[in-house]
Amino acid sequence: INGASEITEDLLQIDLLDNAGVIRYGGTADSIASVSATDKIEFADLLKLHIDLNQNRTPTSTKMLTGTRMIDTKTIGGGRIMYIGSEMQPVFEKMKDSFDERAFIPVHQYAANGTTVNGEIGSVGYFRIVVVPEMMNYTGAGAAIGDDTAHYSTGGKFDVFPMLVIGEGAFTTIG
Repeated sequence: INGASEITEDLLQIDLLDNAGVIRYGGTADSIASVSATDKIEFADLLKLHIDLNQNRTPTSTKMLTGTRMIDTKTIGGGRIMYIGSEMQPVFEKMKDSFDERAFIPVHQYAANGTTVNGEIGSVGYFRIVVVPEMMNYTGAGAAIGDDTAHYSTGGKFDVFPMLVIGEGAFTTIG
C-alpha cells in the first residue's frame, strides 16, 4: 500500500510540473534543456515569479489541513508556499536580496508566531519554502556540463531541480 501511495504521489507531482501555468527559469535559460551553471535562481527571479503570479491572480494565502481531511483547516498568510527538493535548500539559505542582505529567514525566527507547513524551512521574499525530499527533478535534462564538477549532473548534462508553487483553490477534497 505504501508503494502504491508513493507512485500516486509521484504521478501527481509529474502532472503538476508538466502542466504548470506559469514557468520561469533562472538566469537566461528559456527551457529545461538550456539550464546551465550560470542559470542560478536568484532573488530577482523570485520577484519576477511573484509578479507573474500576482498578474494571474494567484492567492497569496494557502489553506492547509492540520487534522483530518474535514476539520482543522488553517490559513497560512505571509506569502505563497514554494515546494523545493532538498538539493535546492543551500541555494535558498545563501540567497541575497536586492540590497545584498541575507534574503532567507529561517522558520525558527517566525514559527512561534504561527502555524508552519510540514517541511517548512523558512521564507524568502514573498515565498514560504517547504523542502520535499521526494521532489521530482529533471535528471540529465539540462545543458551539457563540460568540465563542471561542482553541480549535479547525469550523463554529461546538468540536473534541473524545479520549484513548485500551487495557488489556493487548485485542489478540492470531496467528503
